[in-house]
Amino acid sequence: MLDNRVSVLCENGGRRDGRHRRIEPLVRLRVLQYMNIIHMKRLLAREVSTMSERGYVTTNQMARVRKLMKGYVGALRDLQYMLEPTSRFSRTGSFLRQQFYINMQNDSAILESEGLVHPDFHFPKGGYDVPVPEYAGYGGFSHTRDTEGQLSQEFLGRLRVAILTGLSLIAPMLFMKLYNNLPAQLTTASVAVLVLGAVLAYLEEMRKKDVVTATAAYAAVLVVFIGTSS
Repeated sequence: MLDNRVSVLCENGGRRDGRHRRIEPLVRLRVLQYMNIIHMKRLLAREVSTMSERGYVTTNQMARVRKLMKGYVGALRDLQYMLEPTSRFSRTGSFLRQQFYINMQNDSAILESEGLVHPDFHFPKGGYDVPVPEYAGYGGFSHTRDTEGQLSQEFLGRLRVAILTGLSLIAPMLFMKLYNNLPAQLTTASVAVLVLGAVLAYLEEMRKKDVVTATAAYAAVLVVFIGTSS
């Protein structure tokens, strides 16, 4: 049942190093976790099949099912963690994502000891090794520096939003003031409201009711401006 997954789980990927093509093994741990889920599904289906054949359920069987279900739900949570963003810090997230693979760059000694290295693979300089990255090992990493970098990125993001929000009000108001006639003002306000609504709808963190509320408030401000300037 799982044979078709094995080729995806561990494959020898090719990468050129100068004129020679390097054959490097790559183990995808997310695929291995999914194979684990499929195996537990099979065990659960086997228990259900036994219940159907017998026509009754024993206490021991329900204990086995309870244990399987606990492992199955835990495996789903683990897979969810492996698929979703692992950290709000970019460096931490990148480092953790690298741990979902076993490759020659970080785990050459492990792959070689388990016989997963292709015979044609060029022996790396310095031999096979499992290096400890400075980010997690010697020297560690500066959580304060990561926090400061993340706060700076968030500040720049908020600053860009503030500038764009201000321009979304100032630009149509200036245009309507320069062309002080009702058809031009109504057209400008309509286009501005539609553009702002489309931008808000594109943002993932905006819920439907938030988009409606913000767009309606923006339209009300422009309508008031048209009423007071005409």
